[in-house]
Amino acid sequence: AAPMATEESGMAMGATAMVTARTQAVNIRSTPDTTGSIVGSVAAGASVEINGQRTGADGQIWWSVTSGGWIRSDTVNESDGAANLPQM
Repeated sequence: AAPMATEESGMAMGATAMVTARTQAVNIRSTPDTTGSIVGSVAAGASVEINGQRTGADGQIWWSVTSGGWIRSDTVNESDGAANLPQM
């Protein structure tokens, strides 16, 4: 596989991971909470790249989607490396 491009920032050298929606479609939200507007979704069984994390007001870990938005951790399965992504 070709090496992945890294962004010009000091945060974890552009580290990313993947998350996969479980048995149903999952919303991508504008902010890391369930009151954020829905800006997209991930179909059941589909994957999306993430590049960071934040603990939301609901106490859940929210993953920062590389292409924009946030996805709640209890709705997806994450790849190795996700827990090491930077706080955002």
